[in-house]
Amino acid sequence: MHDPENVADAILAAARDPSNEDIVGWDGAIKIAAKRFLPGAADAVMARMMHKTQMGAPPATNSPGAVHSPVQDGTEVSGGRRAKG
Repeated sequence: MHDPENVADAILAAARDPSNEDIVGWDGAIKIAAKRFLPGAADAVMARMMHKTQMGAPPATNSPGAVHSPVQDGTEVSGGRRAKG
């Protein structure tokens, strides 16, 4: 999983300059190279990975989330996933 701060920085940079194409994480460069040189294989691998990621875990429990009102916790960029080291 990518550091949320790096992802947020890349999104902000793209919003400021839409022609900016930052690659986030080491695997981003690998995915771009695979798509360029082995497009069919890259598509098949990514489809398998996305299906496993989305369908492999049990469904989340019902939550009010932030649709009708703001959430109190987890609003920072890091979300508490990783400590700075």
